[in-house]
This record gives sequence, C-alpha cells and structure tokens, in this order.
Amino acid sequence: MSRYRAAAIGLVLVGLIAAPGVSLAGGAGQNEGDTDLGRIGHFRYRVDTSPYRPDASGDASTGCGGRGWRVIGGGAAAIGTDHASWLSMSRPGDTSADADTLLDDGWEASGYGGEGPGIRSWSICLRDPGASLLWVRADLPDGPASRYGSVACPSTDWSMLSGGGLISSLASWLAVIWPSDDGDADTILDDGWSVAALDASGGTGGFYAFGICAIGAGEVTTRHGPGREGAAGAVTTVSVRCSPGTHVVGGGAWVEGVAADVRLLASAPFDGPDADRTPDDGWKVRVYRVPATPSGTSSAWATCLG
Repeated sequence: MSRYRAAAIGLVLVGLIAAPGVSLAGGAGQNEGDTDLGRIGHFRYRVDTSPYRPDASGDASTGCGGRGWRVIGGGAAAIGTDHASWLSMSRPGDTSADADTLLDDGWEASGYGGEGPGIRSWSICLRDPGASLLWVRADLPDGPASRYGSVACPSTDWSMLSGGGLISSLASWLAVIWPSDDGDADTILDDGWSVAALDASGGTGGFYAFGICAIGAGEVTTRHGPGREGAAGAVTTVSVRCSPGTHVVGGGAWVEGVAADVRLLASAPFDGPDADRTPDDGWKVRVYRVPATPSGTSSAWATCLG
C-alpha cells in the first residue's frame, strides 16, 4: 500500500485500564491448547494453531494465560497453499469468560487456506501495574473495493503499541497492516495503526481497524527493515529485528501497490538466534502478490518496548 494514512473515523474506545490503583484481577483469557513461549520481564508470549474447516476457512484465538495479564499485541498467519491462503482478521479480542467487554484477553485471527496446519495466532501480553492501557477501534466507512483506514490514540499522551484489522465480507482479505505516524515532532510510528483490505462485496462490508495504546509501559521505538522486491504470483517475506535490550510488541509492513494486488499471509513476532524460544526479537511479514498484477517492494516494521 502506498504511504497513506486515513483519519480514524467512528473511533470507539473499547476499554481502559489505568494505573496506579487499578485491580488487574479478572479476564484470564486462557484458551485450551495454547502454547506458552516464554516470559521476559513484564512480557509473555503465547501461540495457538487451529485447523481449517472443510470449507477451508479457519480461526484461532490465543489468550494471555492468567490473571493480571493483558494483551498489548499479537500476530496471525494463514498457513497453507500460498496462492489459496489469506488472512481476513488479526486483532485483539475479549473472552466470554469474564464480565467486561475489553479487548484485553488475547489475540484473534481468521482467514482461509489450502492444505496446511491452519490459522495461527500469537498473543503478546503485559503484566505491569504501572502501565495504563487503552484499546481502541475505528469503524471505517464504506468505500471502493480496495479499502484503507486507520485508528489513532485519543491524544499525544498515548503511544500506539500495536494494532490489527478485520474485513468481514466473504472472500475478502487483509492486504497489510502497519504502524503510522501523524506528523508530530518525532519520527516514531507510535501514533496510529493503518489497515488495507480487498472487500469482495464492493466496499460495503464491515471494515475495522484496532489499536492498543499505552502510557508508562516503557520506551517505545520503531524499526524499519530493508525493502524486498516481489513478483506477481509469488510470496515475499520481509522481517526486521528490535534493538538489543528491547522486545517486540507489534509490527506490520509497508507494501507497494493496492489492496487488490496483495494478500496478507502472515504478520507475526519471531524468535532470533538467541538462547530462548520466545518470539520477542522482531517482526516478520509474508505477502502473496496476485498473478497478473505489478511487482512491488515490501518492507517490515516492528514496534519495540524497552
């Protein structure tokens, strides 16, 4: 997608946890079958994979795994035959096991795929009583089939840690999700989260952008990886690492082209060549370029906390 950032339209504040003095009890967000990938300081990383249904659709949900943990980021992948796979949702979610409606309990993913393991989701969770967290959603207006939009934190006091998107109409796909800057004095992409999607309903399907904002969670930095050219009918994989001593909490990619040209296969954290197996080291994105479309460059972004 071009370096485009739409205004956040229909902004909905879907939950606030303020610090200090707030109880972090409740909202366990545990899912059967989740795999714990490790804890580092205040951070916890988990993953889950769910098989495709007979119609090739699938969804996965990964919780935070315990009381006091709140989701601050996550990733998703449609694992299967590349030319027949795509993601339609990657976003924070709420579990029916608690009494609130905060999108703080885990990470949800959905999409389609051919032969393969299924849909995979990662959750990145924080347990830090000194951090204030806010979950926001933008209900985006109808538009052309190639749709774009974004969500922003309510003020410059907040930093956007991560985000996601959802396109609800059948046979539609996310093209890319990425962090954005609103033109303030710094160059850190911590002000908003953008999403692009192909809407098979012609631009009238439900289309949403999600974001997670924070105050006091740590120093936010963003990293941009090198560009890589991708050809039509092929997959492009790009990645970027966080700086030493920081941990990835979100990420995405900048992709050249329009949403109809590109299908998002994966946008997720990864583990680097260190001693642990915790995927806190960087962000990796896989996109598939539809046949008979122009080639284009892709590059990955990571949001990191130190």
